[in-house]
Formats: sequence, structure tokens, C-alpha cells
Amino acid sequence: MDMNKYNLSVIVPVYNTGRYLERCLSSLTSQTLENIEIVVVNDGSTDNSPGIIKSFSRNYENIKVITTQNSGISTARRIGIENAASEYICFVDSDDFVAEDFCMQLYNAVSINAADCGECGYYSFSDLRMKTNYLFQDNLTLGREEFRDLIIKGNIIAGRQPSFMWNKIYKKEIIVSYVLDYGECALEDYLFNMQYYAGVTKYVYINKPLYYYRGTLNSITKTFNPRLFDILLKVQEYKEGYMQALGLNDEECRQASYSWFMGYIGRIVYRVYVYKNAFSRKQKKELVVRMLTNPKVLMVAGNIKLVPGCEEEGFILQVKNKLFDKIIFKQIIYKNKAQIIKVIRKLLPKKYKSLYTNSSGSL
Repeated sequence: MDMNKYNLSVIVPVYNTGRYLERCLSSLTSQTLENIEIVVVNDGSTDNSPGIIKSFSRNYENIKVITTQNSGISTARRIGIENAASEYICFVDSDDFVAEDFCMQLYNAVSINAADCGECGYYSFSDLRMKTNYLFQDNLTLGREEFRDLIIKGNIIAGRQPSFMWNKIYKKEIIVSYVLDYGECALEDYLFNMQYYAGVTKYVYINKPLYYYRGTLNSITKTFNPRLFDILLKVQEYKEGYMQALGLNDEECRQASYSWFMGYIGRIVYRVYVYKNAFSRKQKKELVVRMLTNPKVLMVAGNIKLVPGCEEEGFILQVKNKLFDKIIFKQIIYKNKAQIIKVIRKLLPKKYKSLYTNSSGSL
């Protein structure tokens, strides 16, 4: 495989995103950086995605198409990496799109600075709004020790910033050497970056939003993954070994890791009650209690040092004291918040309604 033919390979896993795929591929075929390869991995799509892919591949010779049986985004990415024909790799999700200088900016940043990883800001958008997201206030170049302190400790161990794959540029040789587990169904970006960062000696950040990430504001349309808790346990176990191997296992790092873990447990409990699933109320309670009585969860809750006023304080105290009904009740109330507000407005005299609502009309 000729690794010098292309400056950059962009890997696009596709599964039933025909509604958005044309815009995604159009943004990639319009890049200002020359000699880029677009590796489209059709992960067993059953909608109109294959037709869109075929049309683009006919018109652009730099598009490489790989068709597989549906195996999930992690496997699709791995297949794309194996077939990438350049030294540098980017990932773009097929329902998103990028600025025309996305590839140029990231490629120049790492090639000029001889860096192992580059990252940019991004837009997150839905049908209702768009938000600009910056990781730092200015452009940034970090050596190994600075990267370890700011990115590995801050974003991987403590989880202060989301850890995405799609707003970054990677070196294929580091991926092959360090990324041994591609994850499954959830937390795959986090696990990928955790492993990759172990091989990074220089990092650059571009303080410009170049990626357009399509988010979903409506939690009713999101589906709960019943395997998420088991995946989290696996990732946390790997993370603790990773911290030990990198010499980042002091008390400060352990506490930061515990806080991230418990915060994620809280998000899973929330998703059980708010995201779509087929569980009855009884089954939801059983699932939550099973999670919160897991030995790992109880160990972390028992050893974490709470910072008064921190976001997770109330939840962790409830887990410590096994106040599971209180935790569950809170989720039920949150899910039915809109209905509760509606009932309050009907029942209360007009002059008292303002006591129960703020200026935006919510509790």
C-alpha cells in the first residue's frame, strides 16, 4: 500500500444515514487540501445510503468504498483504518459535515509542528440551535509532559472535556501500535483516545470550529443501551490499569477517576428513565438497584472524597446510604416534569403560579 499517495485519509462509517449523507460527502469532496483519500465504510446500510455512496464514488476517484455486514461503528472504523493509504487519519461521522478547510487546517497543524495528534473546535447543532465549542481560549502546542497533565489527566482521567474522535487528526502508526481495543456500542471514542494518547509526544490545538456535529436535543428520540453499565465497568477497569502503567495513580488522579465514574453512573440512571426502552417500571428499578449495589460502584462511592457543592455530591451520598428509592423517584419526577408543571398550573390560583415557576415558565 502506497502511504505517500495521499496526504490524509478520512474514514466515514455509514449506517442508514441517507438523510444526511450527501451533505457529509459533499463537504469532504470540497476540501481545500489536495490529495486526500475518503474511505467510506458502508456498515450494512438498508436505506438509500448505498445509492448515494455509489453516485459519489463514480464522480470522485479518491473515494474508496468498503461494504461490510452490520457490525457497529467501532468495527467500521477499524476496517477503515486497515484500508487507509496515508500516514494521517481523520474520522467523520456520516450524519455530520465539515468546513472546507477542516482537512487543511488539521493536516498543516500536525505536519508543520511534527505533532502526533491535532484537535479543533466544533459546532454542535440540531434543528433548533447551534452552539460553538472551544476546548481552550487560544491555539495550543503541547509537549509530552504538558499533554499528559492537561489532556490525559484533565480529559481522560477527570473527564473535564468530551473525548471525541471526529474533531481530531491521528497518525496511523500510533493507532496500530497503541489502540488494541476499539470498544463497543458506547464509550468507544473515549476508549480509543485513552489508548492513543499513550503514544502522543506532541499535540496541537486549533482554536477554530471546523467540524459540525449533529446532536439530538430531544431525549425522547434517544434509545437506552442496556449494556452500557457493563461497558462502563470494563472501561473503568482498563482505565485503572492505564493510569497505573502511566504512573498516574496518585490520590489526586484516583479521586478524579472516581468522580468521572460516579458521574457516568448517574447519567446511566437518568437514561434508564428518560431514554426509550422496553423496560417496565419494575424492571427499571431492578436494573438501577443492580447497578447501584454492584461491588465496584459501592467501593468507589465509599472511597470517593466529596467536594461540598460538587455536581455529583447528592447522588453519591444517596448511593453510599443506599437511598435507591430516592434516586429513582428523582428520575421519575424529572421525566414527567412537563406534565407536573401542567397539572400545577391547572390546580393553582393564578396569583400563586409565579411561586412555582421561574421567568422562563419552568419549575
